[in-house]
Amino acid sequence: NRHMTMEAENWYFENKNKAVVLDGAQYMSISTSDIGISMDNDYAVEMWVKAPAQTGQAQLLQAGQVALYIDENGKLQMTSNGTDIPVQDILLADNAWHHVALSIIRNGNANIYVDGINRLSVGADKVASTSGDNLFIGVRRTHQDSYPEYVFDRYLTATIDEVRIWHATMSADLIKRQRNMRLTGTEPGLGASYPFERNTLDE
Repeated sequence: NRHMTMEAENWYFENKNKAVVLDGAQYMSISTSDIGISMDNDYAVEMWVKAPAQTGQAQLLQAGQVALYIDENGKLQMTSNGTDIPVQDILLADNAWHHVALSIIRNGNANIYVDGINRLSVGADKVASTSGDNLFIGVRRTHQDSYPEYVFDRYLTATIDEVRIWHATMSADLIKRQRNMRLTGTEPGLGASYPFERNTLDE
C-alpha cells in the first residue's frame, strides 16, 4: 500500500532546508524598528535551535532586559533584569533539535515552552521590559558605565532556524500545531518570520 495520510502537518519532500550556523564568535541582531510592534505589549518569539555542549554560559535570546540562556550544565534558564527565574529542568545543549518559545501576556503570565511543553509559567509582573533597539540571538549585550560602548559576551555555538516574532501570545496548542509548519507570512499577529531559506541573510 503506497497511500499515506498525515494530519495537521505540512511536509515538503525533496526540499533543501537551510539554517544559520553560529560558531561561537558570531550572533544575529534583528532591529525591532523593522518589526513594527511594541515589545512591552503581548509578545511572543519562537525558534528552532540545535546546540552542542557549550564551554560556559551561552545566550540564546535577549530582548530588552529579558533573556534566555544555556547554563554551564547545558540547561535552559531565564533571566529578567539580571535576576534568574528558575526554569523546569530541561537539557537544551544535547546536539538535538529543540523548539523554544517565549510568550508574554502582559496582564497575565509569561511562559516558556520547549518542544511544545510548558517549562515555565510566571506572573508577567515579574518579567522586565522586552523593549529595546534590537533582539539578539546567540550573544549577550551589556553596557557598563566604565565602557563607552556595549560589551558582547556569552556567545552561542548552535544552529538556528525558523525565528518568528509575534505581536500576540501563543498557547501550547498553537505552538504544537504550528512549530512544524511552514508559514505563509500572512498569519494574524505575525510580526516577522525568518525561515533562512536563502543563501545569504541580506537577500
